[in-house]
Amino acid sequence: MAKFLFESGQGAFALTLLFFFVFSIAFAFVIYWKGFAAPKPSTTDHPKLVRTEAIWIFVALTLFLVVNMSSIPYMPTVISNALAANSSRNHIQDVNILAVSWAFDISNRNLQVGQPIRFSGTSFDTLHGFAVYQPDGRLLFTMMLIPGMPRPTSLIHVFEKAGTYTVRCLEYCGTGHANMQDRLIVVNNTSKSSPMAGSIEK
Repeated sequence: MAKFLFESGQGAFALTLLFFFVFSIAFAFVIYWKGFAAPKPSTTDHPKLVRTEAIWIFVALTLFLVVNMSSIPYMPTVISNALAANSSRNHIQDVNILAVSWAFDISNRNLQVGQPIRFSGTSFDTLHGFAVYQPDGRLLFTMMLIPGMPRPTSLIHVFEKAGTYTVRCLEYCGTGHANMQDRLIVVNNTSKSSPMAGSIEK
């Protein structure tokens, strides 16, 4: 259930509708109560009103925090960083990215399943995005590349499936933005079995 809610667009939409439905019912009840059932000024003590308001805010904040904290383990970047940190492999392959209007200069486009990859990206001219899409078209992760930063944007990822991954810029960067694309080729490691391949799946 949690995987459906946090790893699919349908799950996120369903969760949003659930919250919208619950709060809409509460809002409609208040409007009906004060508009028709009890339109006269309230005689409730002020301290009780303050307590009710505090409880309502506490419940809303608690639900918000619980949902957001519960979603953290399902974020691909969090999973991959944890896998890389706990991996028996000490070596992390570095892939350097330089974004320039309207292309990516990628130091290595041929990668392996199960290998921790540290993507480090900078921008030469303006704000660019480095978004990697899975072979089936789903967004895997994205990075924002900002010019003039003292250190590059960095992210560690472990690919668990072989295939051709599309790279796109998701930050509008001018007239050639739509054509700013590239590819990463991920292949299975045939030299030896990887302890990390397939470990992302829950």
